Amino acid sequence: MTFRPTPTDAFPTLTSEAQLETEETISALWMEAIPQLQRNGHVSFLGRALLQGLPARYQAQEASKAWIMFWILQSFSLLGVGLDPASKQR
Repeated sequence: MTFRPTPTDAFPTLTSEAQLETEETISALWMEAIPQLQRNGHVSFLGRALLQGLPARYQAQEASKAWIMFWILQSFSLLGVGLDPASKQR
């Protein structure tokens, strides 16, 4: 895999420098070994979030609940997880 950093302008900032550093770190990790998706762990986390609600650290994001729900359902779709009718209704 070839590392291609996010395009930048001629005005570096602390944020853009941190972004580049993060991209370089991730790129180096990808060169060592391709990460494996921990599918069961993701499905478990998403299922708990859907059925029991989000962990306390996310509860301050009350206004984002609909958006977070969208991403949970989208993640299930990407992971090929179907929901039973009762879960869909809920």
